[in-house]
Amino acid sequence: MFGTTFNSLHSYEDFGFRVTMRIIGTPSKIKVIERIPHSNQIFDFSTISGGQEYTERELTYRYNFDHENKIALDSNMTAFINHLFQPQNQVVFRDDNIPNYFFLAEVRDSIDDFERRFRKTLTVTYTCYPFRIADNIEGTDIWDTFNFLLDTAQDVLFHLDGNSQVCSLINAGAVITRPVITTTMDNVTIVTNNETFVLEKAGEHSMPDLVLFPGQNELTISSPNAGTVHFGFRRELI
Repeated sequence: MFGTTFNSLHSYEDFGFRVTMRIIGTPSKIKVIERIPHSNQIFDFSTISGGQEYTERELTYRYNFDHENKIALDSNMTAFINHLFQPQNQVVFRDDNIPNYFFLAEVRDSIDDFERRFRKTLTVTYTCYPFRIADNIEGTDIWDTFNFLLDTAQDVLFHLDGNSQVCSLINAGAVITRPVITTTMDNVTIVTNNETFVLEKAGEHSMPDLVLFPGQNELTISSPNAGTVHFGFRRELI
């Protein structure tokens, strides 16, 4: 039965509520625009920090639960509503009809409750992070779930033998992403977007200034040592 999963529990399998309607809202662009006085010329500063910013998005679902017992109706509704309001921040939310992606969502607003005979109807709005996030990191390339419209087959693991290598990474998402870089050797240098980053020790690294823009990104990786460099990142789509 079609439903949603929020905070690890399924609306139908765990509470008996099936989805009968949904509205998948999109985020809005946050525009920073200045108009020159006495002129029709407009300057758009929205991407001055490196990428377009977006508002949060809203997902609205209508759930039905049917039962001939009034106590069961009220008990399941109470359990479901309390579960939805339990998280204090955005947690993983999944829609059965959107496979291979998840949202980060929170229920903040009041829930509309309607009862008619043996049916409870709830209308729930989830406030979400602007983008849906892929389950698999790039480079996984699971062909059973590969989407030829949205997915990209690419190498994200590079082998160095005391030399330098020019590599290309494709960010198939709609927003800049910051990869987690895992190296098996010390003293790795990465040059991209006219910036140089030095990873002195082997291990996992996250650097806020090393970003991958939507589309193709060229990087030069070098090290005096032999080993591997892995870039871990997920696709984020509207």
